[in-house]
Amino acid sequence: MKSKWRLFLFMGLILLMTSSIVGCNESYTEKDGQGRNEYDTLKSDYDTLKAEYNTLEAEYDTLEDEYTTLTADYNALKVLYDDVSNELAEIKQSSEPEPEPTPEEPEDQQVIEDLAYIQASGWPYSDDADPESEGVDVRLSYYNSKSELIYFTDVSVKVTVELYWYSNIGIKFLQQVITDSSGGFESILRIPFDAIEKRPSGCTRNPILVVVVNTPIQGDFEYHGTEKATGIFSWP
Repeated sequence: MKSKWRLFLFMGLILLMTSSIVGCNESYTEKDGQGRNEYDTLKSDYDTLKAEYNTLEAEYDTLEDEYTTLTADYNALKVLYDDVSNELAEIKQSSEPEPEPTPEEPEDQQVIEDLAYIQASGWPYSDDADPESEGVDVRLSYYNSKSELIYFTDVSVKVTVELYWYSNIGIKFLQQVITDSSGGFESILRIPFDAIEKRPSGCTRNPILVVVVNTPIQGDFEYHGTEKATGIFSWP
């Protein structure tokens, strides 16, 4: 761009000097040798400027050709760069391992809110009109930290019911049940009297009731009767 402006400047100077030389030449025909000297000086300057102009014009043409060549090279490199970038992106995408699935968080419904403890007891039941009891109906209730009854649904819990005649001997009855709700103090299992051996001689109380509730997330909760408070309220 600077060379181009310099060309324009030189062209202006050459035109100006040409006018001056013509004027001096006309004056020379009318005046003495002083005009001739001025004419020769201006003519020399003119020739010098014209030579410089020709040189700059040649340089300008050369630079313009180089600019055209560089522009073509740049455009070709830009196309190549875009192609390589796209290929690298595809390679990176294909080589990246698929993210491992995030473990699912336990659903809220699998938690019994504020569960603090359980209570259990065994009450007599009869399957017919006969008032005589046929077994024990084990009932279970859930309580929060304020000793308030808890009602829940859609939480699957495993309930293990055990009966002992004595607290220091092996299990005489064991059964597990699955439930997913609680309506309060509700029945979970009926145990017929003939499902467990008769009362040992010398034992005057009812069997000891033990109930363990296994929850999906909150762990185990246990009710454990004692020899003084067995949890069973009727046994033949």
